[in-house]
Amino acid sequence: MQGDPEVKAALAKLKSARGEGAEPASSCPPDQSLNKNVINLLEPKNAVLVMSENVEMAGIFLISSESELQKLGLVPRAHAQSMIASGALYCVSAGRLSRYVLASNLQPQNECAEAPQAFQTRPNPAIETEPVFKGSPETPLMTLARRRNKDGSYFLTRALVAAGNRFHDDFEIAQTVRPDGFSHEDWLRCASGAALSGDSEKQQLLIERVAATLRDLGPELSDISLRCCCYLDGIELSEQSLGWSARSGKVVLRIALQRLKRYYESYIGVENGRIG
Repeated sequence: MQGDPEVKAALAKLKSARGEGAEPASSCPPDQSLNKNVINLLEPKNAVLVMSENVEMAGIFLISSESELQKLGLVPRAHAQSMIASGALYCVSAGRLSRYVLASNLQPQNECAEAPQAFQTRPNPAIETEPVFKGSPETPLMTLARRRNKDGSYFLTRALVAAGNRFHDDFEIAQTVRPDGFSHEDWLRCASGAALSGDSEKQQLLIERVAATLRDLGPELSDISLRCCCYLDGIELSEQSLGWSARSGKVVLRIALQRLKRYYESYIGVENGRIG
């Protein structure tokens, strides 16, 4: 956990609290009731705490067997950091959007394992460098990334998968702005130019990041992108909901991912071969 930015932030706060005139740490006990609530919410093995450096609240989500993302609650960032520093939470994915699970939920896969196995990898180069939380269901992008074209090439390139994941991360962060999140219809209206509002300038920036992406996608590509990248609906379910013919969804989704890739490269840039 030494490379986890949240651990570093929490330790920095502890060090600053040891300055002259500061009260001993023991005189400021953590909120045990909140600790218990967080642990209860994260007890299911498909539950995950998501934290961004740009958001003051961390979100707890449950990934269902139907690949649906359900928000369970919000936790103050400072409290989540204290639980991370204490070792109660384990980082399974560090970055601009970090994910944590209960450390007690991580078990070695066999008796000879030296450490808990938090990730599993996939053979497709498009996703083999993207860790997947153990026990989480397949996402539409993961499924498509393993399919091949007639010439043997993968249906989705690594760059397209990265673009879809970036869009998903931005969406998850923006959804934490409101306790109940924004609806699918709210985001679709953004694609046509409508605006969503936050309570602060920082919140507005997070919302606008997703809204600007949807405006670039346009109404034609926004719906399938939201369903498959953000809400993690399967391709077949999305086709049925949109009234499309079979096998047309993956083609339109790939076009949308190509548009996302171009947007991120043009307006955000590429760093070290990764989008965003």
